[in-house]
Amino acid sequence: MTQFKKYKVGDTLLKSDYDQIHALLDSKWKKSVNLEPGKAVFFDKNVQTSRTEFKKQYPDNKVIQNLSKADYYITNQKPSFWYSFYNTNQLVIENKNWRSDHYLENLNKAIDFINGNISIVNPETIKFKAANDDLPQEMVAKIQQMLQSPDVETLNLGMTILFQYDHEKCLDQFYLLLAKANNISWWRRKKTRVIEQKIKFIKLQFSNHRF
Repeated sequence: MTQFKKYKVGDTLLKSDYDQIHALLDSKWKKSVNLEPGKAVFFDKNVQTSRTEFKKQYPDNKVIQNLSKADYYITNQKPSFWYSFYNTNQLVIENKNWRSDHYLENLNKAIDFINGNISIVNPETIKFKAANDDLPQEMVAKIQQMLQSPDVETLNLGMTILFQYDHEKCLDQFYLLLAKANNISWWRRKKTRVIEQKIKFIKLQFSNHRF
C-alpha cells in the first residue's frame, strides 16, 4: 500500500493524492473492531471516555499520544478535511485561519491512520465494570430518596452509590431511579466521564427516556 508523507504549511498537495487519501480513509473507516488486551491505543480528542478509569480497568492497553504508533484508534468520528483545487491538480497548503489548522491536523491524522496497521474502536464498546453486580432491593428506596433530594450534593452521593452497581444487569431499575430524580438537582449534578458514559448507554436503551 502507498505510504503517504505528512504535510506542513507550504507543502504542495496533489489532487490525485488527496483523492486517494480520502478513498483509503473511507474504506478503512468501515472496519470497526473490539478492543483486545496488550495493544496500544490512541484516544481522539472527541472521545469523552475517562482516560484515568480506562488505565485502571484496561492496564494491558497502553494509552499513547502518537496515532502513528497505535494499534487502535478510539474515536467518535472520521477525520474531516476539505481542500478546493479550483480545477487544478495541486495546491499549496496555507495557514489562513483556525479552519486551515484543523484541516491540516486532520489530514495528517488520516495519513497516520491509513499508513499504519491501525484499527478503529468505537468508544461505545469500551465497558467499565462496576464494583458490585446486582443492585440490592434494600438499597433501592434509599438511593431513590437521595436522587429525589433538592440538595444537589445528596443527589451526587446517591449517583455515586448507584453506579457502584452494574447498570447493564439492572437496566430497568436504573432507568426508573434516574427518571424519578429531582429535576433541578439532576441538571446541577456533578458530571463525571464514567457515570455520564453509563447514563448515555441507559438513554440509548430507552428512546422515551425522561432524564
